[in-house]
Amino acid sequence: MSLESAKLFIERMKVDGDFEWKFKECQDENTCREYSKEAGMDFTVSELQEAMNALNDSSVDNVAGVNSHQDEMVG
Repeated sequence: MSLESAKLFIERMKVDGDFEWKFKECQDENTCREYSKEAGMDFTVSELQEAMNALNDSSVDNVAGVNSHQDEMVG
């Protein structure tokens, strides 16, 4: 199990509508876990949460970086 797999899972959910749809059709946690394993991704719920937090932090950093550059351009 790995954090990297969890990150790959999140990215794939963003870009692969068929993958996302099939995952959302899973009836329970075991089915969801098997589907993600078949797709080559093995991670725990805590690793998924950590990956989501890391991506959220990255998004915030990107927005903060854009805002600081905008201030420089205006100022």
